[in-house]
Amino acid sequence: MDKALGAYRRESGNYYCGYATCMATLLCCGGLLLVTARAAGSITSEKERDCWDSLISTPLDARDIVWGKFLGNFWALRGVLFTLAVIWLPALTLRPEFLVAIGFTLLIFAILVAFVAILGVHVSLRSKNSLRSLGTALAIGLFVGGGYLAFCCPLAEIGAHGSEQGLLVGLAPCMPFLVAVPGLFNAEVWSRDRSGTFIVAYVLGLIGYFFATVILYVWTVERFDELSERSVRRDYGEMKPRERPSL
Repeated sequence: MDKALGAYRRESGNYYCGYATCMATLLCCGGLLLVTARAAGSITSEKERDCWDSLISTPLDARDIVWGKFLGNFWALRGVLFTLAVIWLPALTLRPEFLVAIGFTLLIFAILVAFVAILGVHVSLRSKNSLRSLGTALAIGLFVGGGYLAFCCPLAEIGAHGSEQGLLVGLAPCMPFLVAVPGLFNAEVWSRDRSGTFIVAYVLGLIGYFFATVILYVWTVERFDELSERSVRRDYGEMKPRERPSL
């Protein structure tokens, strides 16, 4: 009797963990879109309200401004995180080891949020208005985060015929896949012969997005004065406004 009850509990845990993983993936993807949209308007909205010139006239340097705009986007996720906690709590009750999957899901989610946040800030810095910034940031985020698969039918065909390299290349940048991998692996919803490949793709995606975030952040800070047409320091501390191109 106890053996049958344990088997039933484990099967129920697998089903719910699979459900929780699907719901968490949808929520995380929605959160990524929310952060992208918010970050895309973080600078252009101030330009449209005529507040931007006042901000770049302050003693704050480029790093302070970009870092502030970057961190401000994380506050938009408070509702998403609360909902994730509600979904994950029964999973932890049924399968306490699901905590490991939650930890890895939050890790990749944090890196992806950082990537789309700095992407939105960078696009907003280069754009003239919020509509153009929003469209550009969402288009780039959707394409890089998984939309490219629609244009990569040969890769999908290769993967269907069992090529591990095709799966690694095709899935590593896909954001929904990266968010879902830890939970699906814990819920045991796929065959073990492919689990190693999926884990390697997860690690490659994690590392790739981490370095992409760092590089994009540094690039945004380095080019901030140029893109914002801000006054720059000349020799002996003299301030001279950057010349604007003639229309």
